[in-house]
Amino acid sequence: MGLKPKDKTVSEILNRLLISKDKESTKNKLHFFILYFRLQLRLIEVEIEETKDLPMVFEVIK
Repeated sequence: MGLKPKDKTVSEILNRLLISKDKESTKNKLHFFILYFRLQLRLIEVEIEETKDLPMVFEVIK
């Protein structure tokens, strides 16, 4: 498991780790990967009124 030298794209990594010959296993792996990904994803909306504040806003987000 994990990254291998032959992996070049996210698609290749996900195909290798999630897709198997057993369709039920693939379905379960994809379901839980999507669930995990959605829980990890954080979207924020930032309104910046003046461009001079832009660098400071991104430092706070980091």
